[in-house]
Formats: sequence, C-alpha cells, structure tokens
Amino acid sequence: MDLEERRSLVASFLRKCVTYADDSINRKRDRGDSEEEIEKWKNYRDFTEHAVMEVSNGELDQWLEEGGGESLHGGYGNRGPQFT
Repeated sequence: MDLEERRSLVASFLRKCVTYADDSINRKRDRGDSEEEIEKWKNYRDFTEHAVMEVSNGELDQWLEEGGGESLHGGYGNRGPQFT
C-alpha cells in the first residue's frame, strides 16, 4: 500500500469516528446524559476531526511511512501541534 492509500484509509477511518461521535453526542443529549459526559465526547470529536485534517493534508505522513512508527514521540519536532 502506498502512502496516498494509507493516508486515505486512515482519514476515512477517522471520519467514521467523527460521525460516530456526533451520533453518540445526539444519543446522549436525547437520554439526558450529563453535560460533563457530552463535553468529553465533543472534545474527542474535535480532536479526531483535527487529526483528519492533519492526515489528509500530509502533516502526519512521517507517521504513515513504512517503518515510520518506531518513534512517534516528538513527531512534531520543536514546533508542537498546530491547532487552529
């Protein structure tokens, strides 16, 4: 599998996770779950959506390269994650 295929596969999986989180948030609201619990799911959803963007635009290609998973610590180098 080449890098583009891996990127597409991971992004597709993460998009499904975002959809699942959205559905879970709606179910939790319908059930009357606590806002604290719903907020946890919102945070997960937002983080995952951000990861979709990073995977899709190639920022995490190093993580998807053959043999690139040995050390993900410091994968951002000195700049840290870029949240917008």
